[in-house]
Amino acid sequence: MRTKATLFLFVLVAALGTVAYYFNREWDAKRVADSARTHVLGADAVDLSSLRIEFRDGRPAIELQRRTSGWELVEPVRWPANYFAVARLLSELQTLERESSFPVEGAQLADYGLDAPQCRLAYGRQDRRSVISIGKETDVGGRLYILPEGGDRILVVGRALLDSLAQPVEHFRSDTVFTLPTFEVRSWNMQIAESGNLRIWLTRSGDKWIMETPVQARADTAAVESLLERILGNLKVERFESGLTDLNLIRLATPDFIVAFEGAGRREALLVGSRVPGQPQDGRLHFAKLEDNPTIFVIAADFLDDLRRAQLGLRDRRLLEFEPNRVQSISIQAGGRAQSIELQRLDNGPWQVLTRTPEGTGTPMPGDAERIGALVTELHELRALPPDEGGFATDAPSTDDLANAYYLASPAWTLTVADVPDPASSQIRTQTILLGGMDRDRVHVQVGTDRVIGRSVYRIDRGLYDDLRSEPRHYRSRQLQRLPEGARLTGVALRRLVSENPDLVVQLAAPDQPWEEATANLPDDVRPHVLALVGRLRELRAADILATEFSTSISDDTGERPWTWLLESTINLEGGAGQKRSFRLYLDDYRGGPTLVAATPDLGLVYLATQPFIDAFGPLVLRRADPGPPEQPPPPDEAPPADPTPPASDTTPPAG
Repeated sequence: MRTKATLFLFVLVAALGTVAYYFNREWDAKRVADSARTHVLGADAVDLSSLRIEFRDGRPAIELQRRTSGWELVEPVRWPANYFAVARLLSELQTLERESSFPVEGAQLADYGLDAPQCRLAYGRQDRRSVISIGKETDVGGRLYILPEGGDRILVVGRALLDSLAQPVEHFRSDTVFTLPTFEVRSWNMQIAESGNLRIWLTRSGDKWIMETPVQARADTAAVESLLERILGNLKVERFESGLTDLNLIRLATPDFIVAFEGAGRREALLVGSRVPGQPQDGRLHFAKLEDNPTIFVIAADFLDDLRRAQLGLRDRRLLEFEPNRVQSISIQAGGRAQSIELQRLDNGPWQVLTRTPEGTGTPMPGDAERIGALVTELHELRALPPDEGGFATDAPSTDDLANAYYLASPAWTLTVADVPDPASSQIRTQTILLGGMDRDRVHVQVGTDRVIGRSVYRIDRGLYDDLRSEPRHYRSRQLQRLPEGARLTGVALRRLVSENPDLVVQLAAPDQPWEEATANLPDDVRPHVLALVGRLRELRAADILATEFSTSISDDTGERPWTWLLESTINLEGGAGQKRSFRLYLDDYRGGPTLVAATPDLGLVYLATQPFIDAFGPLVLRRADPGPPEQPPPPDEAPPADPTPPASDTTPPAG
């Protein structure tokens, strides 16, 4: 039963499909027939390859031909066509409809202006060529009489056809010099006669530009793209010169400048000749022509100075090329030293500092992320000075110049940056920069990739030179201690090293006792500073690292002296009972001021304390016992009685 139903449905669907197919064919045939009856050109207007417009009034004929690169105006002047004007004309021809028609037989062509038509349109496709004669307007309605060549009927069409044809030649001519879009350009050549026929060749590599000649170097992509757009995208014809035939007179036989662009399988080259006479000395109008086009025209060549400076002006002033977040390590070596400093980024992001010597590698130290990050940024933004300040010193230095003028044979500093340029790959790339001698606060440098140093010498300002340090401690983290969330300080003791008795001891009764409670019995002028000191010990930082080895005494310009104070703290580590450790700080004598030298044997460091630590520690060691109010002399019991006998006066006369 199911088989019969399925068979019935199959037959029904097939029948409906057959009916739909035949009805659709009949409808398509009707549509094609209607179109053929109303459209003048029909399929002949599709895929045209040539158009020629001739007028009876003597204006020059206009001929357009389709090339591989697009439509071109070939008469009265050879020039790229205006794409939009040609597209409008083609659309007009493809949609041209006849509104009525009548037989040619028996008609007087002169009555319709077709014996001597005001305009003739010739259109072709491959080897086929057809002509339409356009007569006068109808007496009513503003229509046109037209007659296809060999046609047997005169057609009446809208006037829009004549409006599209009766345009000046400028309407069909592109006003731009080049047709190659900027995004298609893959290489760019410049030849400058006044610089000894200097040739500059640039190539595109992905989204970047490379200078291939006269020296191989990175180009400044932004500068290249900007100049490329000014020339290729915005350069326009000021006017055409039809009377000039001798190219030698206007220096186009041997041009002053040649600018050529290649891309998408084609080449466009501009030849720039002499300045147009009759303008100011600094005028920008120059004669020009395209390489494969005899038409001479005038352009406003405001880019010629940029071409003259292109060898340096289009070079990338960046000396190192990398993404800061992909840097894996930086090696720093001062001239004349066997050891180098290695700054390495660990897998989880933090930096570490190593000292590398011919004998081996020292113990790693945690790196200062802020200071190393600043160095990475400085190297990433490092630029040669502008060309007018001598940023590109030379591309061909002699051996003697490298040694005695630029001091690069034995550089003062050698830095090597290792990075991963492709995040999808683990391949490491290295870039090296050599810093040589200084010249009027300018530093000469050379750069290279994968340990191969290039010949070019650049000049930079002295900022990087001044910021580099040869001591690993300079890059060591200033964060000395940061207790984890679950760890607690359970006691602090401060004593003067020459005394056996501590000056201050505060111990928590239990690991979870609040410090505010443990310090409740301290004097009011002591308690806040102890609480502040506990906070600083949890998050201990150094203002600067003085040495990466602990010393039992302080050494400075005044000589050697012992430490004055010992600050010990007890720490309960996270994870349960019994896990304790102590942390010791030795401190210099403090008599006030912003400087305090400290040391920790637990970390093997001598350092300068931060101001917040000094603010907490200073009052504790500068505190003196309060002597109380000054003693007053006891009041007298009573005033002494007055003497009633006046003192004797010396009135005895002298002896006679």
